[in-house]
Amino acid sequence: MNSPSAAFLNLRERLSGFSAFESSSLLNLWVLCLSRDCGEICGIPNFQDLWSCFAEALSALYQPMAARKKKDESMKHAREAFGITLLKSGHRDIRRLKRKHEPSIHGTKNWNTSLLIMSYLEENPLKKKTPVLDVGCGWGPVGIYCSKVQKAKVVCMDADDEVFPFLKLHSEINEAPLNYFQSRYEKLTLSELSDYKLITGADICFWDELIKPLWKMIQKAMDAGVKEILISDPGRSPFEEVAKKAAKKYDAKKMHMTLDEPSVNGYVLRIRPKKKAKAKKGV
Repeated sequence: MNSPSAAFLNLRERLSGFSAFESSSLLNLWVLCLSRDCGEICGIPNFQDLWSCFAEALSALYQPMAARKKKDESMKHAREAFGITLLKSGHRDIRRLKRKHEPSIHGTKNWNTSLLIMSYLEENPLKKKTPVLDVGCGWGPVGIYCSKVQKAKVVCMDADDEVFPFLKLHSEINEAPLNYFQSRYEKLTLSELSDYKLITGADICFWDELIKPLWKMIQKAMDAGVKEILISDPGRSPFEEVAKKAAKKYDAKKMHMTLDEPSVNGYVLRIRPKKKAKAKKGV
């Protein structure tokens, strides 16, 4: 008599050619196993051994099916956008993290206006390894996009260190390497800001009290040699105030943008250093 493992292999090989096995019909599969032809060919002469091998074969059949079902269930709480995966609040890994961590400054989900910055960068791609600072990063969608899709060298910053476990999770599932640190807009120094060519921020100006520190950071960034700042927002009044300040002092443009899937309606404020006027040639 064959060993159980050999008998299982014989049974699986025998059954694999039948539609009953492929369609996972338990009744038809068991009837097939009980047939004299199947038992004799597989070398399983008695009911007990046949049942053991049947159970083993059935387990082998359903393990990959269960894995697919688990993955499908997981993807119900995730979405793909601009080449990255973004998890929703109902995802099991997000629920697990929320039992241990409580972000306090609206770092509770991936905000949709982050997609507007991604859309802008799709049309205005970065050079490879461009140093990027993503301020008010939250769960990190913009930084992860810049790292994975744009191949930038990304550092994320947020005032609330409770968001970093969610950032790390997204970084891991997207295989997007990045670094991060805790700070506030007004605490960033000229020396720190001078390391970056691009600064991004999605939904980072939602309170009136954020206008002053954000504007201070913008001015320091321009003085430090940052080439471009991108800030997205649905159009709140604090954002509008920052946009007005930027338009007076820098080469700033507020762009209205929309996306269909998912539906997003908002603005991207692009800030660049003021272009120097060309000196007039002497007569």
